[in-house]
Amino acid sequence: GDHVCRMLGARMVDRSGESLTFASIDSEFGLEMTYVILEAPNGPVIPNFHFFTGGQCAFITTPRQVSSLPIGQHRATVWLPPSLLNEGTYSVNFAATTMIPQCIHFHVQDQFCFQVIEDLHDEARHGYVHQVPGAVRPQLNWSLE
Repeated sequence: GDHVCRMLGARMVDRSGESLTFASIDSEFGLEMTYVILEAPNGPVIPNFHFFTGGQCAFITTPRQVSSLPIGQHRATVWLPPSLLNEGTYSVNFAATTMIPQCIHFHVQDQFCFQVIEDLHDEARHGYVHQVPGAVRPQLNWSLE
């Protein structure tokens, strides 16, 4: 980090705040980043989470609404719904930026990986036991006539 903001740590968690060692494809989980604001910037510090799989960026996410936080330690957690990410290995880059003026205070790359696992005998697979391609695999609403 820089003189404005520094990253302190990251972990994968469940809703009760317990650390997870892997994510289940059919369960919600969170990625949590702790950071410290050392100096009041012009405008809010915006946490960014960059998700990668297979060497490609799957997506980047930031909070929709961000307000300025006081100097001190803070925690940002993004919650991933069940059946968003496909089974596989993901890495996450963690960053914090301000926009007035635009400044990247830290961007921690290639330091955090996690695994999403799936029960191959889950009835939602309809008997298919092979790897399903793709970075995401959302459960969407269907209409069959």
